[in-house]
Amino acid sequence: MAGSNDPMTLARQHVERALVARASEDAQFRALLVREPRAALKQLLGVDPIPGFRIRVIEESPGE
Repeated sequence: MAGSNDPMTLARQHVERALVARASEDAQFRALLVREPRAALKQLLGVDPIPGFRIRVIEESPGE
């Protein structure tokens, strides 16, 4: 089991925080993230960081 200091875990947490922050502030980005997660990641990071993986976005309501 990977620990919290695992580089992949830390990278994932960093990207998740950036995605949530951007989606909270930018309605167009949020819509893109829900509709085309790979395009949203590419827009945020400048590259597709995981081309071989399927990306699925689960939208949560506040308090979930």
